[in-house]
Amino acid sequence: MEKQKQKVGISGISGRMGRLVAETIRGASEFHLAGGWNRTGRSHLPGVPVFSTPDELLVVSDVVVDFSQPEASQRLLKALLEQPKPLVCGTTALSDDTQGLLDRLALEQPVIYDTNFSVGIAVLNQLLRQACRLLGPGFDVEIVETHHRRKKDAPSGTAVRLAQTLAQQCSTNESEIPVQIGRQGTNLTRQNEVVIHALRGGSITGEHTVYFLGEHEVLCLEHRALDRNLFVDGVLRALRWISGQGPGRFSMEHVLQLKP
Repeated sequence: MEKQKQKVGISGISGRMGRLVAETIRGASEFHLAGGWNRTGRSHLPGVPVFSTPDELLVVSDVVVDFSQPEASQRLLKALLEQPKPLVCGTTALSDDTQGLLDRLALEQPVIYDTNFSVGIAVLNQLLRQACRLLGPGFDVEIVETHHRRKKDAPSGTAVRLAQTLAQQCSTNESEIPVQIGRQGTNLTRQNEVVIHALRGGSITGEHTVYFLGEHEVLCLEHRALDRNLFVDGVLRALRWISGQGPGRFSMEHVLQLKP
Protein backbone atom coordinates (compact mmCIF):
# COMPACT_ATOMS: atom_id res chain seq x y z
CA MET A 1 0.00 0.00 0.00
CA GLU A 2 1.33 3.43 -0.94
CA LYS A 3 2.26 5.57 2.06
CA GLN A 4 -0.11 8.49 2.54
CA LYS A 5 1.49 11.84 1.85
CA GLN A 6 1.90 14.24 4.74
CA LYS A 7 -0.42 17.24 4.26
CA VAL A 8 1.63 20.39 4.86
CA GLY A 9 0.07 23.78 5.50
CA ILE A 10 2.21 26.92 5.30
CA SER A 11 1.70 30.01 7.43
CA GLY A 12 3.20 33.05 5.74
CA ILE A 13 2.95 31.46 2.29
CA SER A 14 3.28 34.84 0.53
CA GLY A 15 6.61 35.69 2.18
CA ARG A 16 10.04 34.99 0.71
CA MET A 17 10.65 31.84 2.74
CA GLY A 18 7.01 30.76 2.62
CA ARG A 19 7.01 30.88 -1.16
CA LEU A 20 10.22 28.87 -1.43
CA VAL A 21 8.97 26.22 0.99
CA ALA A 22 5.61 26.04 -0.80
CA GLU A 23 7.19 25.59 -4.23
CA THR A 24 9.50 22.86 -2.91
CA ILE A 25 6.73 21.03 -1.04
CA ARG A 26 4.53 21.08 -4.13
CA GLY A 27 7.27 19.38 -6.12
CA ALA A 28 8.16 16.77 -3.47
CA SER A 29 6.75 13.26 -3.91
CA GLU A 30 6.50 12.56 -0.16
CA PHE A 31 4.43 15.64 0.76
CA HIS A 32 1.18 17.25 -0.27
CA LEU A 33 0.87 21.03 -0.19
CA ALA A 34 -2.47 21.36 1.59
CA GLY A 35 -2.65 25.15 1.42
CA GLY A 36 -1.45 28.33 3.01
CA TRP A 37 -2.48 31.24 5.17
CA ASN A 38 -1.85 34.93 4.77
CA ARG A 39 -3.80 38.06 5.65
CA THR A 40 -5.19 38.55 2.15
CA GLY A 41 -6.18 34.97 1.37
CA ARG A 42 -4.59 35.34 -2.09
CA SER A 43 -2.19 32.81 -3.60
CA HIS A 44 0.69 33.18 -6.05
CA LEU A 45 0.61 29.42 -6.76
CA PRO A 46 -2.14 28.25 -9.13
CA GLY A 47 -4.37 25.58 -7.64
CA VAL A 48 -3.11 26.06 -4.07
CA PRO A 49 -5.83 27.14 -1.61
CA VAL A 50 -4.84 30.10 0.57
CA PHE A 51 -7.02 30.97 3.55
CA SER A 52 -7.51 34.23 5.39
CA THR A 53 -7.58 32.63 8.87
CA PRO A 54 -5.24 30.06 10.45
CA ASP A 55 -8.21 28.01 11.66
CA GLU A 56 -9.16 27.19 8.06
CA LEU A 57 -5.59 26.12 7.27
CA LEU A 58 -5.45 23.76 10.25
CA VAL A 59 -8.55 21.89 9.09
CA VAL A 60 -6.78 20.68 5.92
CA SER A 61 -3.24 20.18 7.35
CA ASP A 62 -1.43 17.32 9.11
CA VAL A 63 1.51 19.58 10.00
CA VAL A 64 2.12 23.32 9.75
CA VAL A 65 5.24 25.20 8.65
CA ASP A 66 5.45 28.80 9.87
CA PHE A 67 7.75 31.43 8.37
CA SER A 68 5.76 34.59 8.95
CA GLN A 69 5.91 37.63 11.25
CA PRO A 70 5.80 37.53 15.07
CA GLU A 71 2.21 38.79 15.24
CA ALA A 72 1.07 36.18 12.71
CA SER A 73 2.92 33.41 14.57
CA GLN A 74 1.16 34.36 17.79
CA ARG A 75 -2.22 34.21 16.05
CA LEU A 76 -1.34 30.83 14.51
CA LEU A 77 -0.28 29.41 17.87
CA LYS A 78 -3.53 30.47 19.50
CA ALA A 79 -5.37 28.60 16.75
CA LEU A 80 -3.08 25.56 17.17
CA LEU A 81 -3.92 25.38 20.86
CA GLU A 82 -7.57 24.94 19.77
CA GLN A 83 -6.70 22.52 16.93
CA PRO A 84 -3.36 20.94 17.93
CA LYS A 85 -1.10 19.92 15.05
CA PRO A 86 2.69 19.40 14.79
CA LEU A 87 4.53 22.63 14.02
CA VAL A 88 7.79 23.55 12.30
CA CYS A 89 8.43 27.24 13.03
CA GLY A 90 11.26 29.52 11.92
CA THR A 91 9.81 32.95 12.69
CA THR A 92 12.36 35.05 14.57
CA ALA A 93 12.05 37.84 17.16
CA LEU A 94 9.17 36.12 18.99
CA SER A 95 8.03 37.70 22.25
CA ASP A 96 8.21 35.89 25.57
CA ASP A 97 4.43 35.48 25.42
CA THR A 98 4.65 33.79 22.02
CA GLN A 99 7.49 31.57 23.23
CA GLY A 100 5.16 30.57 26.05
CA LEU A 101 2.53 29.56 23.50
CA LEU A 102 5.13 27.39 21.77
CA ASP A 103 5.84 25.70 25.10
CA ARG A 104 2.12 25.08 25.68
CA LEU A 105 1.66 23.53 22.24
CA ALA A 106 4.74 21.33 22.85
CA LEU A 107 2.91 19.70 25.76
CA GLU A 108 0.48 18.22 23.22
CA GLN A 109 2.35 18.06 19.92
CA PRO A 110 5.93 17.92 18.59
CA VAL A 111 7.18 21.46 17.94
CA ILE A 112 10.41 22.18 16.06
CA TYR A 113 11.41 25.80 16.63
CA ASP A 114 14.66 27.23 15.38
CA THR A 115 15.91 30.64 14.34
CA ASN A 116 17.86 29.06 11.48
CA PHE A 117 17.04 25.83 9.65
CA SER A 118 20.49 25.54 8.08
CA VAL A 119 22.18 22.20 8.72
CA GLY A 120 25.52 24.02 8.82
CA ILE A 121 24.38 26.40 11.58
CA ALA A 122 23.26 23.47 13.73
CA VAL A 123 26.71 21.93 13.29
CA LEU A 124 28.36 25.30 14.04
CA ASN A 125 26.47 25.46 17.31
CA GLN A 126 27.96 22.10 18.27
CA LEU A 127 31.45 23.21 17.23
CA LEU A 128 31.17 26.28 19.46
CA ARG A 129 30.56 24.06 22.48
CA GLN A 130 33.64 22.02 21.64
CA ALA A 131 35.76 25.15 21.04
CA CYS A 132 34.80 26.61 24.43
CA ARG A 133 35.62 23.37 26.17
CA LEU A 134 38.94 22.78 24.38
CA LEU A 135 40.24 26.36 24.34
CA GLY A 136 39.40 27.03 27.96
CA PRO A 137 39.54 30.48 29.58
CA GLY A 138 41.69 33.28 28.21
CA PHE A 139 39.91 33.81 24.89
CA ASP A 140 37.61 36.75 24.19
CA VAL A 141 34.56 35.93 22.08
CA GLU A 142 32.90 38.20 19.51
CA ILE A 143 30.29 37.48 16.81
CA VAL A 144 29.89 39.38 13.54
CA GLU A 145 26.74 38.75 11.50
CA THR A 146 25.93 40.22 8.08
CA HIS A 147 22.58 40.19 6.26
CA HIS A 148 20.81 41.90 3.36
CA ARG A 149 19.44 45.41 3.75
CA ARG A 150 15.81 44.21 3.91
CA LYS A 151 16.24 42.14 7.07
CA LYS A 152 13.95 43.66 9.69
CA ASP A 153 15.64 42.58 12.92
CA ALA A 154 19.13 43.05 14.33
CA PRO A 155 20.98 41.22 15.66
CA SER A 156 19.82 38.12 13.84
CA GLY A 157 18.06 35.40 15.78
CA THR A 158 20.86 33.06 14.74
CA ALA A 159 23.54 35.34 16.21
CA VAL A 160 21.60 35.55 19.47
CA ARG A 161 21.30 31.76 19.59
CA LEU A 162 25.03 31.32 18.97
CA ALA A 163 25.77 33.88 21.68
CA GLN A 164 23.52 32.06 24.14
CA THR A 165 25.37 28.81 23.44
CA LEU A 166 28.68 30.56 24.08
CA ALA A 167 27.38 32.29 27.21
CA GLN A 168 26.35 28.94 28.68
CA GLN A 169 29.33 26.88 27.54
CA CYS A 170 32.17 29.36 28.12
CA SER A 171 31.05 30.39 31.59
CA THR A 172 33.58 29.64 34.31
CA ASN A 173 31.05 29.69 37.17
CA GLU A 174 27.42 28.86 37.80
CA SER A 175 26.05 32.00 36.11
CA GLU A 176 26.18 32.62 32.37
CA ILE A 177 28.48 35.29 31.02
CA PRO A 178 26.56 38.31 29.65
CA VAL A 179 25.73 38.93 25.99
CA GLN A 180 26.27 42.48 24.74
CA ILE A 181 25.01 44.04 21.49
CA GLY A 182 27.76 46.14 19.87
CA ARG A 183 30.17 48.58 21.47
CA GLN A 184 30.19 52.33 21.94
CA GLY A 185 31.68 54.93 24.24
CA THR A 186 35.24 55.62 25.39
CA ASN A 187 37.73 53.97 27.72
CA LEU A 188 36.06 50.60 27.13
CA THR A 189 37.44 47.79 29.23
CA ARG A 190 37.05 44.23 28.01
CA GLN A 191 34.78 42.25 30.33
CA ASN A 192 33.97 38.54 30.46
CA GLU A 193 31.23 38.72 27.81
CA VAL A 194 30.05 37.69 24.35
CA VAL A 195 29.57 40.64 21.97
CA ILE A 196 27.42 40.64 18.80
CA HIS A 197 28.05 43.07 15.92
CA ALA A 198 25.38 43.35 13.17
CA LEU A 199 26.00 44.56 9.60
CA ARG A 200 23.21 45.24 7.07
CA GLY A 201 23.52 45.88 3.36
CA GLY A 202 23.31 44.59 -0.17
CA SER A 203 21.76 41.20 -0.88
CA ILE A 204 23.79 38.94 1.45
CA THR A 205 21.67 35.94 2.47
CA GLY A 206 23.46 35.53 5.79
CA GLU A 207 26.97 35.25 7.24
CA HIS A 208 27.95 34.49 10.84
CA THR A 209 31.54 34.54 12.09
CA VAL A 210 32.56 33.71 15.65
CA TYR A 211 35.97 34.95 16.79
CA PHE A 212 37.90 33.39 19.68
CA LEU A 213 40.58 36.02 20.36
CA GLY A 214 43.55 34.91 22.44
CA GLU A 215 46.78 36.61 23.43
CA HIS A 216 48.83 34.71 20.83
CA GLU A 217 46.29 33.24 18.38
CA VAL A 218 42.84 33.75 16.89
CA LEU A 219 40.35 31.04 15.93
CA CYS A 220 37.47 31.90 13.55
CA LEU A 221 34.46 29.70 12.88
CA GLU A 222 32.35 30.94 9.97
CA HIS A 223 29.15 29.97 8.20
CA ARG A 224 27.95 31.49 4.92
CA ALA A 225 24.49 31.00 3.47
CA LEU A 226 24.81 31.07 -0.32
CA ASP A 227 21.07 31.12 -1.01
CA ARG A 228 17.78 30.52 0.80
CA ASN A 229 17.40 26.99 -0.49
CA LEU A 230 19.64 25.74 2.33
CA PHE A 231 16.87 26.70 4.77
CA VAL A 232 14.33 24.79 2.69
CA ASP A 233 16.57 21.71 2.82
CA GLY A 234 16.50 21.97 6.61
CA VAL A 235 12.72 22.34 6.67
CA LEU A 236 12.31 19.17 4.60
CA ARG A 237 14.55 17.26 7.03
CA ALA A 238 12.50 18.66 9.93
CA LEU A 239 9.23 17.54 8.30
CA ARG A 240 10.57 14.01 7.76
CA TRP A 241 11.79 13.85 11.36
CA ILE A 242 8.68 15.27 13.04
CA SER A 243 6.40 12.58 11.63
CA GLY A 244 5.74 10.08 14.39
CA GLN A 245 7.43 12.13 17.12
CA GLY A 246 5.73 12.56 20.48
CA PRO A 247 5.04 15.89 22.18
CA GLY A 248 8.02 18.09 22.99
CA ARG A 249 9.95 21.15 21.93
CA PHE A 250 12.85 20.48 19.58
CA SER A 251 15.43 22.27 17.42
CA MET A 252 17.45 21.43 14.31
CA GLU A 253 20.07 19.92 16.59
CA HIS A 254 17.49 17.32 17.63
CA VAL A 255 16.56 16.72 13.99
CA LEU A 256 20.22 16.06 13.14
CA GLN A 257 20.62 13.94 16.30
CA LEU A 258 23.24 16.32 17.66
CA LYS A 259 21.20 16.50 20.88
CA PRO A 260 19.54 13.59 22.74
